[in-house]
Amino acid sequence: MPVLDNSLLVWNNAELTNTTETGATYAIDQQVVTRHMENGEEVGFGVFVTALASSGATYNFKVKNVASATDVITSAIDVAQTGAMTDTTDPRINASVAGFQNGFFLSIPPNSLKFRYVSLSMTGTGSPDITVTAYLMNESEWSAYSTQPANYTP
Repeated sequence: MPVLDNSLLVWNNAELTNTTETGATYAIDQQVVTRHMENGEEVGFGVFVTALASSGATYNFKVKNVASATDVITSAIDVAQTGAMTDTTDPRINASVAGFQNGFFLSIPPNSLKFRYVSLSMTGTGSPDITVTAYLMNESEWSAYSTQPANYTP
């Protein structure tokens, strides 16, 4: 099982509300990341999602590339996104049982990062709010975590 690196954490058990676009708590500075990412392997964000009830809410997560670590929303370029995921039908976030955890891997397209920092944002509609933990990681690391049982906490 790979070890999750806190220096690559962008959200840590963050409760996100579905009213406006919410930027991640942290942005990854590509100039100071010392962790080795595998050459030739897809890199992206592993997003662990917990929601308490399903009600038809929708969520859209975006990879953001920004020049400043403190401005994840307004000065950002969107380089990838999930599109609308509905909590009652999308298996990546379906949360009909309290405490259920699932998630997804949102890859960063090659050569798409033009600025120094990379992060995430989420836009949602409806209710409920969700709790998210997200890390920058290799796709193979995500694959190792995505096989964990429900209620697994990274």
